[in-house]
Amino acid sequence: MLRKLALLFILVAGGVTAFFVFHHPPMRLMPPPLLYQTDGQRIFDASPTLDVDSRIDLFYVTNRLPVGTQGSRIYTVAPDRRLHFGTATLRIGEDDTPVEQILEWSKRADTGDRPFIRLERMQEAATLPQGAEPDADTLAWFESVDAALAASRNRDVLVYVHGANTTVERAAGQAAQLRHFAGRDSV
Repeated sequence: MLRKLALLFILVAGGVTAFFVFHHPPMRLMPPPLLYQTDGQRIFDASPTLDVDSRIDLFYVTNRLPVGTQGSRIYTVAPDRRLHFGTATLRIGEDDTPVEQILEWSKRADTGDRPFIRLERMQEAATLPQGAEPDADTLAWFESVDAALAASRNRDVLVYVHGANTTVERAAGQAAQLRHFAGRDSV
């Protein structure tokens, strides 16, 4: 009986530990960078034609181990020997959050009640094994980046490199915020 209780305790402790190791709550929208809080240019006022909605699309490349179908990937914290290329969609607030609310949160400097940034989808477009030449899918992904650059008013490419001690979801959230506060004009 004592062995069964000890085994049960170990399983529960392992489950709780795994939950806290692998569960990361969604991040919240940061206050705007100081440049936009003071007398600097207010990015959303400076671009009246800016297409702002609750969703932010990104291109991504990661070397993290994938889980799930190619059309709806998540990535573990474990490294993979392949590079994975794709697109991610993140959302500020809820599905029905009005654009006016997103703009108000994006201009407000306080750190009070900030909305969550949720990862809606990661769609993997290509996988490149270590040392391999780019295949047709990888080249098509690069062509989609080039097409996004050609359609953008700003020819800057924003590259956010996440560290080893973070999840791809949190890294995508950080990159989405950088893109959002850069006027959603860079790729």
